[in-house]
Amino acid sequence: MIQRPTIRRLKSAARGRNPLKLRRAIQSAIKLIEQLEDENRSLWSMLDELKESEIENHSEKLRKEIEEVVDKTKILMMAKTGEA
Repeated sequence: MIQRPTIRRLKSAARGRNPLKLRRAIQSAIKLIEQLEDENRSLWSMLDELKESEIENHSEKLRKEIEEVVDKTKILMMAKTGEA
């Protein structure tokens, strides 16, 4: 994760006029951006996996509920045709 001192250092270097410090600040900022992009990709990937898992879990539950309703309907239909 990003550390606060690193951001403070970047802000401080960005305020200065020393070209070497500015170059280092830019290089550090690039590394931080790359790190954030990587973390962002990882989080989106985990979120996608979580969503897929939830869909699979819900679809299984829904399938079971449908089967129960169909079974009950069959029983009711057999009982009704048995009465006639």
